[in-house]
Amino acid sequence: IRIFHRTFENTPNNIVQNICLMMKRGVAGIIIPGASIHAGMVADTASQYSMPVIAPTATDPFLESQVKRKTLIRLLPSDVYQSRAVFDIIRHYEWKQFSILTSYDPYGINGVLELQWLATNNHIKILNIQHFQLPLGNKKPNVYSELSIIKNSMARVIVLNCHAKGTFSIFKQAHQMGMLDKGFVWILTEGITGAHHMLADEFGFFSTLL
Repeated sequence: IRIFHRTFENTPNNIVQNICLMMKRGVAGIIIPGASIHAGMVADTASQYSMPVIAPTATDPFLESQVKRKTLIRLLPSDVYQSRAVFDIIRHYEWKQFSILTSYDPYGINGVLELQWLATNNHIKILNIQHFQLPLGNKKPNVYSELSIIKNSMARVIVLNCHAKGTFSIFKQAHQMGMLDKGFVWILTEGITGAHHMLADEFGFFSTLL
């Protein structure tokens, strides 16, 4: 089995060019790791040529609803199931209201749509939904404004949905605002728990997260 490794920019024009190049070299299938949005862009083009695309880490629920992505093979379940699990936790403890904090990207936003639907249909109040931008490079996200809105809404149960990058900085800011004190509950999704080592610094993990 010959493996052809290719790194390219995730723009539509660049993707088409590279898939055509792969086909000329006899590539029979593509494995695209990384975010769901990138897997979707590759699958949109590759499916037109009946080329299978394997996405090991794509979880966006909207990927499976696209008829044009017939050759996309996902190895992980949709985020719909994660939302249902989070909702089951909220319902089990009989919490009547909560807030949501997500990254402003497809993973953060689409990953909790099912949770929002379930909460609305079961008369559980979502106090607010806050989104934050993930900065490029090694810059840390600033979520003081979003956290202030959540805290002032009197929310004590907070669902955080984002990738692990920058999560420690988010909790450091929450800790400074007293939002990791007794009485607060944080529910973290798989994007964070799957890389829990990123919640640590030179002093170790936040004791309140264990």
